[in-house]
Amino acid sequence: VLSQVKESMPDLTTQSVKDLEQRLLILRKEEADIEAEIHRRKLLNLDPDNAGVLSNLEITRYSRQLLLPEWGVQGQLALKRGRVLLVGGGGLGCPSALFLGGCGVGTLGVVDFDEVDVSNLHRQVLHSEKKLGWSKVESIKTALRELNSLVHVETYPIALGSHNALDIISKYDVVLDCSDNVATRYLLNDACVLTNKPLVSGSALRFEGQLTVYNYNQGPTYRCLFPEPPPPETVTNCSDGGVLGVIPGVIGTLQALEAMKILAGFGTPLSGKMLLFDGFSGAFRTVKLRPRQEKSAQIVKLIDYEQFCGALATDKEKPLAVLPDSERINVDQLQEFLKSSARGFTLLDVRSEPEMDICHLVGSVNVPIGKIDKEVNVHKIQSDLKEKGANKLIVLCRRGNDSQKAVLALKKTLKNVQIQDVKASNHSPANDNEQEKQQLNKEKKHDSGAADLEKVTDYAEEKEIISTSTDLEDAITIIRNRKVAESAEQLARERELAKVAINKEDVDLILNELEINKTKAERTLREHQGNVVEALAALTN
Repeated sequence: VLSQVKESMPDLTTQSVKDLEQRLLILRKEEADIEAEIHRRKLLNLDPDNAGVLSNLEITRYSRQLLLPEWGVQGQLALKRGRVLLVGGGGLGCPSALFLGGCGVGTLGVVDFDEVDVSNLHRQVLHSEKKLGWSKVESIKTALRELNSLVHVETYPIALGSHNALDIISKYDVVLDCSDNVATRYLLNDACVLTNKPLVSGSALRFEGQLTVYNYNQGPTYRCLFPEPPPPETVTNCSDGGVLGVIPGVIGTLQALEAMKILAGFGTPLSGKMLLFDGFSGAFRTVKLRPRQEKSAQIVKLIDYEQFCGALATDKEKPLAVLPDSERINVDQLQEFLKSSARGFTLLDVRSEPEMDICHLVGSVNVPIGKIDKEVNVHKIQSDLKEKGANKLIVLCRRGNDSQKAVLALKKTLKNVQIQDVKASNHSPANDNEQEKQQLNKEKKHDSGAADLEKVTDYAEEKEIISTSTDLEDAITIIRNRKVAESAEQLARERELAKVAINKEDVDLILNELEINKTKAERTLREHQGNVVEALAALTN
């Protein structure tokens, strides 16, 4: 059959066939998306004649909040018609998206260029281990689809900047600032002023959180409070200062509440006042903010906010390079120094005490970077050098940035000492679990297109096998063997887990689960056989 197909298309090259096959897959995916949107619009009664009513499904689903007289049907309809934009799919964005989606917002936009990392999971509750390496916006979209298929999620896996902010923000009714950097806060403030959109701003750090609403009903803007950005060295984000996982959960949930109040027009939004939350004591308090300052609130155009703030529009720290190569060593060189029997140097770790508690090299001296120039700490370093009879000082930190700053500071006081820093590396003490994390990502990384793209990806692989095979039975055999091998590898890994179970009851449970997985694998194999036949039919057409 394949030979006949190829003979009937003599002018098509192999690449042309592959291009057509890929285009076919894209068209089928687009068709599936359109059908899903039509289904969603029917459920939501989004046709013009039904725009002002709730479906039976919506009435049942949201019945508990429909019973509230302050909310009622009109509040639910306003939320259904509402369009909310979340900027940041992290610790604040996840709980905001969770409750806006659960409560029935019509359209939710999510902007974030980052990917899910294992360090996110303690606070970013819509992501999971199986989504490591996914785009955060696709991870949130998948989670919300499972929670509430009536919500339409629009994803922007990009960095928001002056070139695209106005186009995106103008499409929405309310904007939630769930970012973690000053440059983005100024960008969102100015863009919301220019588009006349309310901005619900939240922040969370360590045990504390803050929440307010800017640019709402002639209330103050972010620039009314902070006309000029703070010095970059005074700004701390959760990546450096840390945050207790539940704190952004509290603030993000309250951001969702503020957005609902604005959309439905009930209650009193936090405009002109700021909510302060102290998780350490469990205290909430509200402070009054200065009124709108017309001079500060006048925005003419968007600018370069990274230049304006002197910092990147991300919580990722930019690597420094302020020392010459002669004053830097890598981790392999450090390892050789540590192995040497004649250890004629002092190892200085300039990380914070909590970071030292996580992991540190035995025998290192700890002086946090913020205290490096204090006289008592300089004497501490000198004493260790004298005790070891050394004239060499090696400085290390978490990312290789603070260690360079420390070298520059110490060169002013330790005149006759050779000082070098350790370049950041995946093998450094501060990142000693990086290889494990990368392995976990390899095992669990998923196509960011989520569950509905899994079949498309497998389908493309099967069609590739068919297009290069001259016999249908051979193609089926190849696909069957591949799937059986994958299932065998999975079963082998799971049996290894069963071996380490201590309790017999746990072993039985695991074995039962293995049987279930075996049944699923057999069902998947049958589905793939069906896909082979369908792929062949597509080629013949």
